[in-house]
Amino acid sequence: MLFEMKFYLLFSFLFGYSFTLQLAAAGTAGANFTARFVRRLGGLFVLGGLHAVLLFQGDILTTYALLGLVLLAVHRIQPRTAVIAAGAIVSVIAVGMAVAALAGVEMVTDQDAALADGRASTDALAGGLGSVIDEHLRSLPTMAASLAVQGPLALAAFLVGLAAGRRKLLADGIGRRTVVLRRL
Repeated sequence: MLFEMKFYLLFSFLFGYSFTLQLAAAGTAGANFTARFVRRLGGLFVLGGLHAVLLFQGDILTTYALLGLVLLAVHRIQPRTAVIAAGAIVSVIAVGMAVAALAGVEMVTDQDAALADGRASTDALAGGLGSVIDEHLRSLPTMAASLAVQGPLALAAFLVGLAAGRRKLLADGIGRRTVVLRRL
């Protein structure tokens, strides 16, 4: 879990950072950035949807495509404001999770039903292609519910990446001695 979350946050950060690189490249080329980016997000959404239905329903690509629209809407945000907003998002999620844990909120209310559902899902995933697709389609609402936490955290990392890209924190390479957070 430790490594998975690091990669998840790293890729989300890089999505935000690469957004600034694409924006700069479009400006240099005199291209319409918004049309190009929305087209790319559409392709990412379709690819993510196919991946979620055919291979793995816990796909992040559709989430990135939707959050990319949010990033596009706020792309003129100041780097400092982006970092503050990211911190606020993470804080709200952390407090919400802490309150839920302290209140004893259980994610699984009927353990027997959850185990039976898990066995049925395992059986379906062990079947043929049609069975796997049916199971992935059936599981999509449950997976979409997990976006209540995953989506805001990805957006927070997008915003930090956007701020870092605006400040060109990775542009000077390894030799840079400036403290990264100070520049934000």
